Amino acid sequence: PLCPPKAYGIVANGIYRSKAISRENLKYISQLSIKSVINLSVESCQPSVTDYLNLHDIRLENTGLMRWSPSDFWTPVNMELVVDALEFAMKKENHPCLLMDTSGYRLTGVVVGCLRKLQKWKFSSIVDEFRRFAGNQSCYEELQFIESFDEDLVTLKKDFKGSPEEEKGKDSKMQAIPPLVGPDVKFSFKKTIKEVDD
Repeated sequence: PLCPPKAYGIVANGIYRSKAISRENLKYISQLSIKSVINLSVESCQPSVTDYLNLHDIRLENTGLMRWSPSDFWTPVNMELVVDALEFAMKKENHPCLLMDTSGYRLTGVVVGCLRKLQKWKFSSIVDEFRRFAGNQSCYEELQFIESFDEDLVTLKKDFKGSPEEEKGKDSKMQAIPPLVGPDVKFSFKKTIKEVDD
């Protein structure tokens, strides 16, 4: 039987989100024709999942592992991780892609929340979407991160198709939104979280 991963949802055309997939989810994932998987967690995928991705030529981007490093200045999410994930997920050549982490809502929720800011969603709608996946879990730090995220870290061309009119916060149903941007998205680092707080 088809078994979707926990915390599964549609972020946009060609972009999905979920908790880290397991062997039980592979048959369902195959129906989505996934081209790439972005693992935001430090933990590696299950060997059976890695084998499946390799067998079907699905690119695995271990962004969490690549961007992890010990630091005296703790933040719930690494800024470079968020920008790397956005850069990868928003490029059409990587679609369809799946964003995932071990919880299904913390790291994935932050990346999706920052994407929503770029799409000019109201912050209340971003919080609403985040909490639908997080449930009763406390996520103050993650929401604070999203709120302070510097949109100038991402420079978009005029063909960006996210708009306030596409905001879905008016109801609680998961809806797909139009494609995002092509390969000409440009990213630049201007601030760190510490600078934002200062």
